Parts: sequence; structure tokens; C-alpha cells
Amino acid sequence: LTEILRVCSNPRTAQVCRSRLDWLSAKYDLYSLELRDVELREIRTDTCGLYSIPQVDTHLHASAMMSAPQLMRFINSAYKKDQDRSLGEGKGTVGELMCGA
Repeated sequence: LTEILRVCSNPRTAQVCRSRLDWLSAKYDLYSLELRDVELREIRTDTCGLYSIPQVDTHLHASAMMSAPQLMRFINSAYKKDQDRSLGEGKGTVGELMCGA
């Protein structure tokens, strides 16, 4: 911790870090100016799918432990393995639930 504090208190390090942050900020601003319309179009057209987890299930706590691709693989493997398993009387099967999501 003392080594980190010593490096952070160095004025040359602070100057390099500030200029790097300014450069990254300018680069992001340029990106957002150039591709704003494309991003908005993608947001509007991509309204469903398993990558938009809140639309599938707002209480899916496994998403807190996994990245989006890991969660997608888990959901796909659960679907393939248990699609015919019953969820209970009158609730259908896992496959019917996943197709309806």
C-alpha cells in the first residue's frame, strides 16, 4: 500500500495519468458522436433475446455470478437437458417455459 501511495503522490505519474484519462475521454466522445445513431438503432431493434436478462426473469440471481456468455451457456444446457421435465401440476414443462420467455 505504501508503494502505491508513493507512486500516486509522484507529480509526473499524476500528469501522465491525467493526460491518458483526457485522451481516453476524447476518444470516447468521438466514438459516441460518430456512432450515436447506430447505437440507438441497435437499442431500439434488439428488444428481445436471452442477452437482455431483465426481460427474461428479473429474479435470475445466477446472473450475478456469471458473465453473459456463461449464463447463456448455462441456460442452453439446462434447456437441452431438462426441456421435458415437468414444473408441477398445470405449470407445463421447462421447454414450454423457455419457449414462452
